[in-house]
Amino acid sequence: MPKIDMQIEDFLSLIGESISVDEIESRLESVKGELDGFDAELGVLRVELNDTNRPDLWCTEGIARQLRGLADKTVSPYPFYGREDSVLEFHVDPDLVRRPYGGAIVARGLTIDDATLRQIIQTQEKLSENFGHGRASVSIGVYNAQGIEFPVQYRAVDPSERSFVPLGHEESMNLTRILEEHEKGRQYAHLLEGWARLPILEDAQGTVLSFPPIINSRAVGEVEPGHSDLLVETTSTDQMAGLLVLSIFAANLADRGASIESVTSVYSQSTPRGKRVVAPVGPNPPIQVTSAEAEKLLGVPVSAEEMVEDLERMGCVASLDGQVISVSTPAFRDDYLHAVDAIEDCLIARGLDRLPHRMPRSFTAGKASRESIQADGVRDLLIGFGFEEIITNILTNPNRLIEAMNCTEGSIVQIANAYSETYSAVRNQLLPFLLHTERESATALYPHRIFEVGEVAVPDSREDHGSRTEQRVAAMIAHSEATFSEIHAFLDQLVYYLGMEYSLDVVEHPSYLSGRVGAIRVDEEIIGHVGELHPQVLSNWDIRQPTAAFEFTLPE
Repeated sequence: MPKIDMQIEDFLSLIGESISVDEIESRLESVKGELDGFDAELGVLRVELNDTNRPDLWCTEGIARQLRGLADKTVSPYPFYGREDSVLEFHVDPDLVRRPYGGAIVARGLTIDDATLRQIIQTQEKLSENFGHGRASVSIGVYNAQGIEFPVQYRAVDPSERSFVPLGHEESMNLTRILEEHEKGRQYAHLLEGWARLPILEDAQGTVLSFPPIINSRAVGEVEPGHSDLLVETTSTDQMAGLLVLSIFAANLADRGASIESVTSVYSQSTPRGKRVVAPVGPNPPIQVTSAEAEKLLGVPVSAEEMVEDLERMGCVASLDGQVISVSTPAFRDDYLHAVDAIEDCLIARGLDRLPHRMPRSFTAGKASRESIQADGVRDLLIGFGFEEIITNILTNPNRLIEAMNCTEGSIVQIANAYSETYSAVRNQLLPFLLHTERESATALYPHRIFEVGEVAVPDSREDHGSRTEQRVAAMIAHSEATFSEIHAFLDQLVYYLGMEYSLDVVEHPSYLSGRVGAIRVDEEIIGHVGELHPQVLSNWDIRQPTAAFEFTLPE
């Protein structure tokens, strides 16, 4: 979970009142935070955040903004969100297909002191490392805006074409040298592996701003106390993620007194938000919720009017039409996927302590379900066979389940309102996750034997929700002599100890080698497959050793 440091004087000035450390600790519950310590000598509060869905709270400004709204029921207006009158432009080169999105905002009139600068740097680091997956999906650059001439150009260049003095160095270096010799270059070089032309950010005069996502230029990319105007930019593989980061920085800098200027990203190709995208963007699309839904979940009477007030205290825009509440989160939040999220905000706004206390009316003794006992037994058997267990996510990318498995089509359960394409489908098999783990374990000593026992979702029109959940087991071996016979022997042992009768049918399957794959049949029903994986599958996952696997559904 993200941990941040807050200068207590800076934090108190942002919330607009003087409160004790004990009171701060108590109020942190409303942002799902805990006080991890207080250094009285340095005046530093150490806070751990327990909510990864709210990156806007991973900073002093965000926590202060939330607590301020809850305390005095007012939220600062941010009129710069959603403006369309921007005159500043950020041009994006269409050749940057592997990192195709970029954007920026400008903040003027700041008073940057040591405390403010520390918070800007901390927010930059937390968002790029945690939310941006180590700069892989989003990287952030902050610059002294004085002297930067628009339009800013985000373009692809030959590695030897551009040289500049990077932060932390005294001499000019071209992009190749930076990747080979600079500390940040070596740390993040993997993000640009395989790129023939590398990204550069420069202004209209040709002054290099940075080499994203690696390092800023020392000329304009070194912000110091005393500067008053800032340029904040993002480059990303996910357009919405990059825009969210810019919206967070816009609110943070506005809370510190800055005037925010919008910047238009200009694309020659179509993007999810068009060819001209103005940052910071406007509020998110509304969702609908009713007081009846809230009462059902919270177990206490809640009026629609109270819910509107609660949501506004959380910084949302809410309106009432009869008993239906339409609510939009501000641009610096993107965590509403369902009406339940709005109800949770209402609960946070009113406080858990306002819910009536009630003693339990019944007593039950918990025990492991039959499915859990069976799954644990399978785990014990495979560990006894010399396999190592992995535990992976249930949500994934559809491409992993279809194209990466050498299939042209597939029946999967997809998320209608997915937060990210990375987690937009529910897995329908376990094998892709074993392959992903194998790819990441290429340097480990062979042979590799790994397995997973877990749930998958399979579309089924006969079920109430259009899908059914199955408990499956998948195991895989990888080494220079991995064969069908070897994996079949492990399958045979496992099925024997499970007390199952099975047979193998000769079939064709695009994920397996022809003639080296069998369908696992139990009671006239095919429950899985076993075989040697197809070379195209291994190539898709960048696996260089022969690999064999089985996967089947455990009996109910």
